Amino acid sequence: MKAPSVTEQMKAEEGTERVQRAMAAQDYDPAAPRCATCVYFKHEPLVRLVERTLDSRHGKKTRKVMVRLRPHPTRNPMVDRCTFGNFLVKPAGVCNEWHSRSGERIALETAP
Repeated sequence: MKAPSVTEQMKAEEGTERVQRAMAAQDYDPAAPRCATCVYFKHEPLVRLVERTLDSRHGKKTRKVMVRLRPHPTRNPMVDRCTFGNFLVKPAGVCNEWHSRSGERIALETAP
């Protein structure tokens, strides 16, 4: 593979500078407060529970328990979940409980 020429390198550097200026002009924030950047966000496999009936050793009593199914290796869907409220979320969503990994929070305005 041929190494890039000096003019190609200059064009590439000029392009990145142009992009950086455009990002600064638009006040672009790569880590905006959204679910995907929150400490409570978790991308995990879907957990499926099944109710099973267990017999006692002597066969007198039975009880029902919830057992976690093993995930299928290729067909188990991945879901996005908020561990604070334990509900499914979209990565671009946001709520008032957002926390960044560095400890930042969304400030709630309180009326005097």
